[in-house]
Amino acid sequence: MGDKREGTIPIYETIGGQILTRVTMRITIRHIISIVMAGLLAGCATERVMSTGPKLAPTDPSSVKIYLSEKPNVPYEEIGRVSVDKYNNLSIARSPDDMNAALKQQAASIGGNAIIDVTEDFASMSGVVVAFKSESK
Repeated sequence: MGDKREGTIPIYETIGGQILTRVTMRITIRHIISIVMAGLLAGCATERVMSTGPKLAPTDPSSVKIYLSEKPNVPYEEIGRVSVDKYNNLSIARSPDDMNAALKQQAASIGGNAIIDVTEDFASMSGVVVAFKSESK
């Protein structure tokens, strides 16, 4: 009656099915791991912005100036605070340029022209967002 027994699968299907299943699982797991790692590495440093002044139109982040010790020599008003974490969830440090760009992006989102009173501690960098007052005559 041949090799066919009830409940058995021919060898070529079993081998083919196992190989296909293993390859498919390997690709799926690789994709999942890649997505999780990309999320951990790229988006896990926390950036915070808090508006405390009037609602202003967003500004260009490249025009936002960071004042480390001095203050702007034009009239301004405080409109919020920004902060950024120095490390992501894997304890990988962000570069100073990356942190400054993040601070500028957050300040620009609430209409800031500059960031003053910048402070830095072990885990974060923060500052006060200011908007320059327009001179009207």
